[in-house]
Amino acid sequence: MALEETIREMIKEELKAQLGEQFGELSSLSSRMDALEKELKEKWGLVLSLRKHTLDQLMLEYRNLKEPESQNLNAEV
Repeated sequence: MALEETIREMIKEELKAQLGEQFGELSSLSSRMDALEKELKEKWGLVLSLRKHTLDQLMLEYRNLKEPESQNLNAEV
């Protein structure tokens, strides 16, 4: 029986070591995923900000183009 107990203990220790390594790898992957999600949020925020700025700029230019036309129409009447 002593041999069986020794083998069980050796297997148990090996499994604990492997589990510890896998837990470390899982923690590393989890932190990398968190970093990537944060970076993606920041980039998405920049895209949305740029889109809003571009849309605002286009609307401003459109209004500037429309104003002289409406002023010309009012002047002719």
